[in-house]
Amino acid sequence: TGSSTSNRNSNHIHTLLLCRHGDSIWNGGTPGSQETFTGWTDVPLSSKGITEAMNTATQLSRHFSDPGAGDGDGDHETNANANANANTNAMRIDVCLTSKLQRAKQTAHHCLWAFAEQHHNHNHKDEPLYKEDYRLNERHYGALQGYIKSHIESGKYGHSPQDVQAWRRSWYAVPPLLDDDDDRRIEELRAWMGHCGGDGDGD
Repeated sequence: TGSSTSNRNSNHIHTLLLCRHGDSIWNGGTPGSQETFTGWTDVPLSSKGITEAMNTATQLSRHFSDPGAGDGDGDHETNANANANANTNAMRIDVCLTSKLQRAKQTAHHCLWAFAEQHHNHNHKDEPLYKEDYRLNERHYGALQGYIKSHIESGKYGHSPQDVQAWRRSWYAVPPLLDDDDDRRIEELRAWMGHCGGDGDGD
């Protein structure tokens, strides 16, 4: 979340910035990769995804002026007006919320680092508070995780297009569950049961 510098202490005006993670190695955005059901599989960003995160910082900088804008030589009144306008629109990112998945955390890291670089701001006092929560994780895709999307959608493994569409877009449809002895299930229990309140027995 970001706050306006001119109103941070008075009206407490805040802006919520929503950012999707950059291209991951399973998103199919780089040569040789294919779009794959990812869910809670903890894959990293691709090189393209890192660039996308840094480009997001550039877009943020274009929308929110640097508090130092208007400094320098020139007419005093013009500079004063420029500073006033810049400070009105200036934004500092106060809190950064991400899921527990590394693709989201990497996106936040590269985006916020580039944003600070572009604003020449590496003051530790202005660093955002980082919060991670598994409840921000992507939808869990169960037994579909790790399979190429086009193969699932074409019915290669016996799934109907209608079911696949519901699993991807419905709030309530549940993808096929992982079996308890599936290596993917065993690994996710090891990785997530401490975050999600599980007891280690699959609950």
